[in-house]
Amino acid sequence: MESIMNMRITSWWYLYHVEMPGKKRRKQQQEIQPKEEQEDILSSPQSPPSPIKDDESEPKSKKRLHFRDDEGINRNYWIMKSEPNVRMVKGMDVSYSLSQLMSEPGQTTIWDGVRNHEAKMNILCMKVGDIAFFYHSSCKDPGFVGLVTIVRASYPDPSQFEPSHPYFDPKSSTEDPRWFSVDVKFVRRLQRPITLSELRSYQREHLATNGPLKDLSVIRRQRLSVLPMTKTEYDFVIQTLESRKYAD
Repeated sequence: MESIMNMRITSWWYLYHVEMPGKKRRKQQQEIQPKEEQEDILSSPQSPPSPIKDDESEPKSKKRLHFRDDEGINRNYWIMKSEPNVRMVKGMDVSYSLSQLMSEPGQTTIWDGVRNHEAKMNILCMKVGDIAFFYHSSCKDPGFVGLVTIVRASYPDPSQFEPSHPYFDPKSSTEDPRWFSVDVKFVRRLQRPITLSELRSYQREHLATNGPLKDLSVIRRQRLSVLPMTKTEYDFVIQTLESRKYAD
């Protein structure tokens, strides 16, 4: 009988001093924690979180899929050349100016006719949201005249399959296309044209001073119609040159 009483007393002591205070503490902790945190504690696995993928670090309501902030995160920069003056190839005018792009429906067009393999590789590297300088070439004052953005990534250039087109390629097929295009959209016209002669002047200066334009591709690789550029080069042109007066 005495042993039974001792067991009851021990059980009562454990319930009153250990189990009940423990439940009370857990209840108080749950009341203090926000509801969201409680649900997270209950539902979250205890394994380490998986790496955050690109764009998932921002709330869905604040995601900017293609156009990012001025930091240029996840964006590449390019130079895309086009001839503004009439040039006939096999009876077709292949010229195209910034003004023509501005007059297109939605100010958007296909960038086709690239028939250089290095330029093609640059086309293949482009992604939606990239920014490019629209460059007028083979004219009196070649240079940057505007900005465009890539709105459709690379796909087979349809002109390579058209026998009547001056850039038709009989060696290409829909099963194994050789040439690719992107779609571009007008962003804005520059405050002033930034000419090739001006870029050359700064490039010579920057070669001596290790400046941002020392390796500018449009000067080093003049024959390519699609060229890459760095964000540093882009920023210098936009932030420094565009608003600066220049005299030859």
